[in-house]
Amino acid sequence: MADVVGREFEMVCKLGTDDVIDPAMNIPFDFRPRDIGGSDPDFSGHVDERIIDVSVQAEGAQGPTLREDLQTELQKIAIEEVPHLYLLHPTIIYGTRDNVQDFAVFPTRLDRFREAWTTG
Repeated sequence: MADVVGREFEMVCKLGTDDVIDPAMNIPFDFRPRDIGGSDPDFSGHVDERIIDVSVQAEGAQGPTLREDLQTELQKIAIEEVPHLYLLHPTIIYGTRDNVQDFAVFPTRLDRFREAWTTG
């Protein structure tokens, strides 16, 4: 059996979520070691000081242009270093019927069934 936290594995398949529409939400989990609030880059233990520095700047950046520039820099470093490999980013398809009312799919992928109701 694989020990993800102890890094005793050959390969790990991990699922993620977009429950916040801000790239800063995943930065600590994807790029930072535990001692500064991360998860040892997705449990791989890969550490790159450039990623850490840029990720700290990006998380606290004010202004959309600066944040975009820093996020772009993070992506470039991550592609160069390949601390983890993304194999799949599924597109979720939703269907409904004419009698379903007030159901919405939000950009966060949070489905609010609580407000949904049906007619007849």
